[in-house]
Amino acid sequence: SYFIFQKPFSDQSQTQSKIYSTTETTAKSDVTSKSDVSSTTESENVKPPFGTMLAFNINDAAISTPGMIDTIKKGWTEFRKDDSAYTNLKNNLEKLIQDRTKLVKSTGFLIDREVIPYFVWNVIEPQKGEFDWTLTDIYVKGAKDANIKISAVIMPFASWDQKNTQPTTGCNALDFAYYDSKTAPPNDWTEYENFLKATVKRYKDTVSVWEIGNEFDGQCGGYQNDPEGYLKLLKTSYTVIKGVDPEAKVLNAGALEFNESSIRNFWTKFFQLGGGKYTDYFNFHYNSERSASPKLNTATFLEVMTFFNNQMEKNGGKKPLYLTEFGIYSGAPANKSIDQYNQGQADLSAQITQQTQSGQSS
Repeated sequence: SYFIFQKPFSDQSQTQSKIYSTTETTAKSDVTSKSDVSSTTESENVKPPFGTMLAFNINDAAISTPGMIDTIKKGWTEFRKDDSAYTNLKNNLEKLIQDRTKLVKSTGFLIDREVIPYFVWNVIEPQKGEFDWTLTDIYVKGAKDANIKISAVIMPFASWDQKNTQPTTGCNALDFAYYDSKTAPPNDWTEYENFLKATVKRYKDTVSVWEIGNEFDGQCGGYQNDPEGYLKLLKTSYTVIKGVDPEAKVLNAGALEFNESSIRNFWTKFFQLGGGKYTDYFNFHYNSERSASPKLNTATFLEVMTFFNNQMEKNGGKKPLYLTEFGIYSGAPANKSIDQYNQGQADLSAQITQQTQSGQSS
C-alpha cells in the first residue's frame, strides 16, 4: 500500500489525516485519471500528493459568529428557519473559501473530503421537492477554483423523510445536527433516489468519488448491527450513481476501528451477502484515540488491513483499500473542553486568513 498523510486545517489537537490508501498500481491509474495529474510529474519520478485535505470545513465558518455553533446544535431544520442566521453562515462560508482557495491550490493536493454538510440530504433538500444547492455550490466552486477534486460523503438522512424517527441518543457531535441526529434508513426510497440522482448530475464533473455514508457500522450511523440494511442502501446508491455516471467511483461508508467485535461481525456479514460487488474501493478508518502517550500500533493496523483483504478474497475478490481517516494525537488533550477546542478552531481560522491575505503560507 502507498500512503501520504495530510494534516487538515481544521484540527490543531491531533495530527489526524484524511488520506487514500490503495494498492499502488490501481490507485495511481484510477485517481490520476480523475484528477488530471500531468505526465511531467510522473516523468520526473515525483509522486504527486496522494492524500485528501479537510480544507473547507463549514464548522470553521460557523465558529466565526459567536453563538452560531450552539444554534446549529439544536438541529439543522430549526436553524434553517432563521433566514438571517442562514445568510450569515453562507457569507462566512464564502469568505472562508475565498481566503483558503489560494493556499489549498498551492499545496498540490488533488482531493478534498468534507463529511458534512455539503452532501447531506437534509441540507440539500430541506423540504420534500425543494432543493437548496446554495452551500454545496459555494463549496464546489471553491474546489474548482483551487483545482481540487472532491470526495463526496453522501449522508442519506432528511428530517421530513423521518418524521417518526427519534433522534439517536448519545450522539452529540456537531456533525449529526445537520440531519437532526435522525439516522434511520430512508422511508421513501424513490425520494432518496431522486435526491441522489439530482446531486450526482449536478456535481459529477467535480466529485472524484462518492462515499455512501460515514461510519454507519457504529452507534451513531443508523445501521449498527444491520449489514443487510446497509447493503440495501449501498446497492441502491451504487445503481443510481452508475446510472448517471458509469465512470464514477462508489465507496462504502468508512468502516470504524475494531474497538468492539460488532464491527468485525458487521463487515464479515456484509461481504458474505455480496456487498463487495457494490463498492469500487473498500473504505476504512484507523484512528488512535486520545491517551496520555499516543502511539501508532503498526501490528494492529496491519491486522485491520489483512482482515478486510481476507474478507474480500473469500467473497468475490479483492478491491483496493481506500483509507479516508487515519490519525494519532500529537499530545494528550483528553481534558480539553469543547469550548476550548472551538476557541482554538477560531484562532486557527483567523491565523490562516491573515497569512493568506498577506501572501504567506504556513
